[in-house]
Amino acid sequence: MATKITTGHLPPSVPHPLPTRRRLRVYAFDPNASVALETAVINDAEIELPWERPYEDPVTIGPTNEYLEIVDYDFPSRTFYEPLDLNDPALLAQHGLPLSEGRPQFHQQMVFAVAMKTILDFERALGRPVFWAQPEVWKFRAPDGSEPPINGRYYPDFIKRLRIYPHAMLAANAYYSPAKAALLFGYFKGAPPAPGLDAPWVFTALSQDIIAHETTHAILHGMRRRSVEASNEDSLAFHEGFADIVALMQHFSMRRVVEHELGRTRGLLRSVSLLTGLAEQFGWATGRRGALRKALDTLGEEQRAMDRALHNASVGRTGGETGAAAKIKRISDVAEPHERGQFLVAAIFDAFVTIYERRTLDLFRMTGTVAGQQDALPEALVVRLAAEACKSAASVMQMCVRALDYLPAVSATFGEYLRAIMTADTDLYPDDPLKYRVAIAEAFRKRGIPVPGCLSYAPESLCWEAPDMSEFSVLTDGADANTLFADALGGMTYTPRFAEPGTSSRRTEEERRPESAPPKMPWELRNDFINYSEYRDPEVHEPNMREESMRIVLDNQRALHRWLEKSDGLPKDRLWEKLLGLRLRELDADDPCRTVECRTTSKGRRAPKFEVHSVRIARRRTVDGRELYQLIAQVTQKRYGYFDPNAQREADEKGPNNAHILEDPDSEERVDSDFTFFGGATIIVNLHDGRLTHIVRKRVDKDERLAEQRRFILGDEAALAMTADGMALRMEPFCFMHGGHE
Repeated sequence: MATKITTGHLPPSVPHPLPTRRRLRVYAFDPNASVALETAVINDAEIELPWERPYEDPVTIGPTNEYLEIVDYDFPSRTFYEPLDLNDPALLAQHGLPLSEGRPQFHQQMVFAVAMKTILDFERALGRPVFWAQPEVWKFRAPDGSEPPINGRYYPDFIKRLRIYPHAMLAANAYYSPAKAALLFGYFKGAPPAPGLDAPWVFTALSQDIIAHETTHAILHGMRRRSVEASNEDSLAFHEGFADIVALMQHFSMRRVVEHELGRTRGLLRSVSLLTGLAEQFGWATGRRGALRKALDTLGEEQRAMDRALHNASVGRTGGETGAAAKIKRISDVAEPHERGQFLVAAIFDAFVTIYERRTLDLFRMTGTVAGQQDALPEALVVRLAAEACKSAASVMQMCVRALDYLPAVSATFGEYLRAIMTADTDLYPDDPLKYRVAIAEAFRKRGIPVPGCLSYAPESLCWEAPDMSEFSVLTDGADANTLFADALGGMTYTPRFAEPGTSSRRTEEERRPESAPPKMPWELRNDFINYSEYRDPEVHEPNMREESMRIVLDNQRALHRWLEKSDGLPKDRLWEKLLGLRLRELDADDPCRTVECRTTSKGRRAPKFEVHSVRIARRRTVDGRELYQLIAQVTQKRYGYFDPNAQREADEKGPNNAHILEDPDSEERVDSDFTFFGGATIIVNLHDGRLTHIVRKRVDKDERLAEQRRFILGDEAALAMTADGMALRMEPFCFMHGGHE
């Protein structure tokens, strides 16, 4: 008798799993690399982006998503190009459109993919979402005295999407516009490749390097609102140099390209190759060579000089410098501030190459080969070398990005950036077995980049010192100094919570917290989780996770602002000012710094204003599972500066000549001063225990800094132009820097 076979209870329908990745085809470099056969084989690359999660906005036509909105209006030809739909089945099946210079929709795909990759690299290093800066509302009058339409325009607190215009202008330029919260890419006719041939069209939106560079400007401005102020010779140079570093390091995220180029250069990274270039098509078409190319050329010159010096020493030849001291260009040799960015790029890239060489030394020894001296390296060795290069580049880039949180809130210098790198990396990785920090510090030292206030270039000496809390115990009435910020932290929000179905999602902190529940400290929330299942369709105007994160940032900014305003005139306030590096007390009649921007209190007194630029919560994990859970806040203050030191002293004693307008919040009149001087502090708190770990101060009442900024502005034409309201250079600094400087 046959046995009856029964099937299992399988469901009649099972939802399809969502893809984990969205793959998009891009130029690995730019269209110029597809012209030569040797490089064409690697120029067709793919970028992998995470598929949209349930609590994110979906990718729609444009493309448009959570972070970006591509608006393809060709301003020169007054034409709208059809927006790209990345969800078209035909495109999903072939990983987006194939490479094409002549198809506008591929241009849209290219800027979207590269910009998103840059954003995700930053978020991975920072441990939090990326947000964009609000556009400034520029208030100035037209020559006839009338108000331009932009005056008084309302901008929301949260700029959700950065707009990207792939065909914004007919010009050899591409730039980030702070005034528009947008990236603008130009196109132009380049130089003819040979006599008798037509000049080709060059699209900056098809250069992976240029897209990454401009996206970095936007991210950096969103993190540091005052970073576009020309306050010292390093300020704008840092913006340019840092953007070049990100674009350069992203070359090493393309494993196939790295393997090809290392095979061609026989394992060397100090030689000229596609990996060590930037925007090659743009530079070839315009005849310009930017700071990055000069920096990398400088590295090559340094290496050749050291090789000659070592050879001379080996044969007993005397005279000239020897060893590492030979022909290393120093930052003091540069007269133009705009050229300083190349030293930052050269220092970071030199450190990266040094790290790569140390990591691969044993590979060359085991295979009995020497870098650069073999006809061809074994394929297996090239694969291993590429893996080490990619890993080293990712580590160095993350070190560079994490350091942004440890910079002063205003007027950062290259030396302070080095200190920020050392401190941020030490906090996350107390041990440095591979000596990454030593390599970076040595690269800065070789180029003479000054670090005031440090005994040496040893990594431990370069770290920001932790605040000595012993003298501030009176602020906690003798209690543990780690509870100093407990009151401020108790009023903040740490975990997103969405509204119940059918209720408003824009609830206040008090509404979100049950009446009987006291505020929770962050270290009491370790086991709290984010309930992603409560997310609902954005079409019904419910916030998604990134919007909720931004609401938390704005709530925490207001909470910190209210806490800092609790000045009661007691002697404790002087200690708070000393600890935080901020002016908080109401001004006395004999206050020596009456040019600090003030507000009128309820008692009719003048108290210094301050602006809480950001209060961000970051979670970073190490490979061994350690977690760094921090609150990072930036607070700034403004002071009115004068080019005449005598006028400055008089204003500091009596206040600005038309100080009466400070009492009228609705006044359109401008304070009678020549430039704006900023001070402030970066405050970093360990949220595991509430301990204040670092305060990086730049006091607004420090006259020495004010005098240094005055000297810089008077000696730099661009910085002087940026002090004038309504000047185009002030509104669009990157447009002029990219269009007018090599």
